[in-house]
Amino acid sequence: MLNLFKLTYTDPGMECEYRIKTSEKNIIQHRFLYALSIPFYLVFALVDISEVQNLLAFFWIVRFGIYTPIALLALLATLSPKYPRYNQLIMWIVAFTGAVGMLVLTFAGSSLGFYSYKYGFLFAIVFFTILARLRFVNVIIGIVPLVILYWVTSIIYPVIPSDVNFDSLILFVCVMIMGLIATYFFEYSERRQFFYQKLLEKESLKVSQLNDELENKVIQRTQLLNNANKKLMSLNEKISASEYTFRMLFDESIDAILLEDSGKIINCNISLLKLMGYEQKGDLIGKRLWSFYDTNDEGDTEGLKRAVENYENQEDLNFKWWMKTKTQQSFLADIRVTRVLIDGKKVSHLLIRDITERFELEQKMEYLSYHDQLTGLYNRRFFIEELTRLDVERNLPITLIFADVNGLKLINDSFGHSAGDELLQRVAEVMKEVFRADEIISRLGGDEFVVLLPKTNSEEGAAMLERIKNQTESMEINNIHISVAFGHATKVQSDDSMTETLEQAEKRMYQMKNIEAEQVRAKLIQGITLWKRQFDEE
Repeated sequence: MLNLFKLTYTDPGMECEYRIKTSEKNIIQHRFLYALSIPFYLVFALVDISEVQNLLAFFWIVRFGIYTPIALLALLATLSPKYPRYNQLIMWIVAFTGAVGMLVLTFAGSSLGFYSYKYGFLFAIVFFTILARLRFVNVIIGIVPLVILYWVTSIIYPVIPSDVNFDSLILFVCVMIMGLIATYFFEYSERRQFFYQKLLEKESLKVSQLNDELENKVIQRTQLLNNANKKLMSLNEKISASEYTFRMLFDESIDAILLEDSGKIINCNISLLKLMGYEQKGDLIGKRLWSFYDTNDEGDTEGLKRAVENYENQEDLNFKWWMKTKTQQSFLADIRVTRVLIDGKKVSHLLIRDITERFELEQKMEYLSYHDQLTGLYNRRFFIEELTRLDVERNLPITLIFADVNGLKLINDSFGHSAGDELLQRVAEVMKEVFRADEIISRLGGDEFVVLLPKTNSEEGAAMLERIKNQTESMEINNIHISVAFGHATKVQSDDSMTETLEQAEKRMYQMKNIEAEQVRAKLIQGITLWKRQFDEE
């Protein structure tokens, strides 16, 4: 539904609705930006007076004669009911005019030996890419030509020293790239949220219609159940004395039991009443068996009805199903069905046991088999399985980030293993904060962690590595600075070995660890010594 290159919906109607909604939302923000940009642009007039007196008239023509009227007209345009329709164009013109103006003033000021106007051009790039909230395509159309124009002008009109010009060009390009990335992912996230919102509205309408249909069916079936219940109560009064023993065993059984015929409950014992939370048999007798199954899938219910109703000559039928009590509390039931003869007629005998605790224990055991108990991250077993499963061409490029906590042994030896465990847990928490929930973060064992990032190239992986590195640099244990060594590698081609990629990431991590080893160890020993000295003084 979403073209990831153009960031547009393939459905024209959805695209139109999205643009209308975002345009209406942008009015207040645009109005604020127009109002803010005018004094910001004009405040540099004071700088003009002190630094560029020879070109003061030219500078003020740009500020007061060109940009300010355009920005004021745009500000007034926000009051028009037609503004939402043209807001992207108007904001683009204002942002582009301001950026071109700052570009001209940058080179004009540089001709007089004053180079600080480049910061105004830098702000214009930030304004264009991030603050203006233009669509990604519109940002590209404006910002790329601006940076190229700066580069071409610096060649044709070389008034800026080469070292200053080179640093400025690198800064402008980096800010442009970061701004484009931020704009792309902001719009992508906003569009994806809008898509799911529309999908949810559509599904909600379907659910509402389905609920209306179900209510009608419930009313009809309730009438049928009431009639059937009266008939069943009449039949129960005619049970023969020969079935007395069976009824006693049936009623006194510690297992929950019910009798079913044609999908209807014809009898049940006390244990079933306790299990289901009812007080009298009459509350259950005559009701449809599947009305107590906890499922919203009508197909599942129909399949269960057919399985029970068509069950005849098999000796045993066993299955598990989620059921609900009178208070709508769900529990997992192990159901064993056998056929018995009652009053000359074969009916189904259902023995029901609550196995919820066993199921939850199995789920917990399964969780522990794939997770590290200390940090809650995935363990080595799960990582190896996912590494194999995700190693397919559609997930390329695949980036691996390897991490190793520096000085864990020193922390354990100095403060005890509880401090080391706390350190590992804090590293894990930082990783959870930095990486998305769908990205696989694993603790391989000891002080080693690894992150598996499908569809992530080397540059993106390096950016994520830098982000997690910055987060971990602020960690402390007992006021002692802790560091983590990182390394990453990327599998690009399908015939590359994932094992070699992992080894390469680990190798790079150890290279970094060796480079920083003496410095890290010295800081740790110094911190531990200082802590012990303070502890002894106390």
